Amino acid sequence: MLRPVKPLTGRTVLFALLGFFAVVATVNGIFIVYALRTHPGLSDANAYQAGLAYNRLLADVEAQRQLGWQVALDDETATAGRFALRLSDRQGAAVIAEAATARLRRPGREAADREIALVAAGPGLWHMPTVDLAPGNWDVHIEVLRGGAAAYRAEWRVMIKQAPRS
Repeated sequence: MLRPVKPLTGRTVLFALLGFFAVVATVNGIFIVYALRTHPGLSDANAYQAGLAYNRLLADVEAQRQLGWQVALDDETATAGRFALRLSDRQGAAVIAEAATARLRRPGREAADREIALVAAGPGLWHMPTVDLAPGNWDVHIEVLRGGAAAYRAEWRVMIKQAPRS
């Protein structure tokens, strides 16, 4: 038995359109809330000041290039609980520095960021413990101090692997 079809009225079309736009607005609101809660969109809290200091940054990069240092980060030892940082000059001789620090940043997870002082392990060799770092991608920003000022800066993206279970 066939039911009679109700005629399409203006009231039905109005409620259908209002319902459609209410669903779209609700979904957009949910996306906005999740976007604001997950990442603020800032990668540097002082971006404006960093932009103003750009010419000084370019001069620092040129001075660093003139040093001719070779800096290598051995991340193969990361599963052994440390990174090894090697510093050498143009001729391959070890560079003696006062101190070295590392800022470790976890992409997308700012709460995991930390700063670590590297431990001198010999002329031109520094060790950085990685024991308490969660497995995954990390951005490593190294700063080597000599003469009381930052003499060299470098950065890498490294993968910390899960330590093998014994």
